[in-house]
Amino acid sequence: MKAKYVVMALGLAGLADCSSNPVGNGGTGVLVVETEASGENIPQFSTLHIEGLPSEEILTDLAQFVTAPIATGPREVRLDVAANCTVADNPRTVDVEEGAGTITTFLPACS
Repeated sequence: MKAKYVVMALGLAGLADCSSNPVGNGGTGVLVVETEASGENIPQFSTLHIEGLPSEEILTDLAQFVTAPIATGPREVRLDVAANCTVADNPRTVDVEEGAGTITTFLPACS
């Protein structure tokens, strides 16, 4: 079993005051984005885009990215992968719920 790598994004600028974020409906929650790739020639890194946050480079396979508390509500989430990989339902809209972490998983298929 492969270990999961955790990237904590706790120091992102501007997230301390979520009221300045135009996305959301008043509460805060945490968004967890996981990756689990399959196939061959899996690139080491991909770029994660979460609406309203800076882009992050994360591992393409067995990664877990956790945001700092962000405003609740719908966010567009996209994973940019290498040309030899495809990702279903990408981009996707994820509804960040108040309190506990909202999880979305990308499953890149590489050749």
